[in-house]
Amino acid sequence: MAKLKTVLFDCWDTVIHYNESDKNKGITLLLDVCDNPDNIKADQLESDYHALMHEYYKNCNDFDLRFIALFRYICVSHNLKPRISYEEIEKLYNQHIVPTPVENLRPLLNFLKQNNIKVGVCSNTIHSEEHTVDFIKQCWPDMPFDFVMASSTYGVKKPNPRFFEIGAKLADSKNEETIYIGDNFYADVYGSWLSGFMKSIWLNQKHKSKIDYYLHHPEMNDEIEYTEIDDYLKLIPILEKMI
Repeated sequence: MAKLKTVLFDCWDTVIHYNESDKNKGITLLLDVCDNPDNIKADQLESDYHALMHEYYKNCNDFDLRFIALFRYICVSHNLKPRISYEEIEKLYNQHIVPTPVENLRPLLNFLKQNNIKVGVCSNTIHSEEHTVDFIKQCWPDMPFDFVMASSTYGVKKPNPRFFEIGAKLADSKNEETIYIGDNFYADVYGSWLSGFMKSIWLNQKHKSKIDYYLHHPEMNDEIEYTEIDDYLKLIPILEKMI
């Protein structure tokens, strides 16, 4: 059996939780930074944006785009003329995201570091790697991860095995030397198992039912091997036996 070399984590609800400040304007912040010759109203802009995102997530199961591409589409399709760069718009949008750390992750990270196990964050996200690092640093100023990979940087997303292949390569690790941890049974557990990872860990803090995932993704089979935990402290004794 291969020796454990790397542990990769999903980001949202695995490393940090997603929260928004009360000041978050969402997509309507575009009206503050764009000329609006057609007098597009905030409610119309928000409705059209939500429709776009619903269509995007419904159809893009294996591949991802940068958030900035979606901003461009919304602006051009509504004849909005930005007075600042799209990169600056993305930064403004992200200022109102206020992440919080996932409970009891620090003891696990300390344990892995003490045992010379490489740790990385590999996330399905339309945010850039730069902004994902910023979100993590809001909760972990010392940035305890060796690297961050965003699906939007490489174009592929979970559960596509290409995503997990890239994550392992960035860690200079083989799939069979790598563990993946995530909160989504389909994207994280099924995807990493399909990719031949050493172990797939389901962080199920919300005690979700596996049945719901099978109903929405009939391509999954009953042979998936995984370990389920609801607290990171329960994972340390399991990993002690693998090191």
